[in-house]
Amino acid sequence: MAENGAVIYEPRTHEQTLLGRPPPARFVKRLKELTDNSLEVGKVVVSTSLSHRVAVLETIRQMGLELQLIFNREALMVLPPRRQ
Repeated sequence: MAENGAVIYEPRTHEQTLLGRPPPARFVKRLKELTDNSLEVGKVVVSTSLSHRVAVLETIRQMGLELQLIFNREALMVLPPRRQ
């Protein structure tokens, strides 16, 4: 597994299975603007410094997105909502 469990990789076939939706392009674009491109964007997970938490939260709120935040020491990860 990769990306905090959001992607399953099968080494024999090189197949990847996403366990969530990719982050919306408009969300990523806006965060890049607000964080001076200080984020990492994977197939499902977006990661940035904890210092950008206000910008992330405000962007999620303004765009009306349903995303999950994981705080890990000095990092902030944005994931799709959990499946029920």
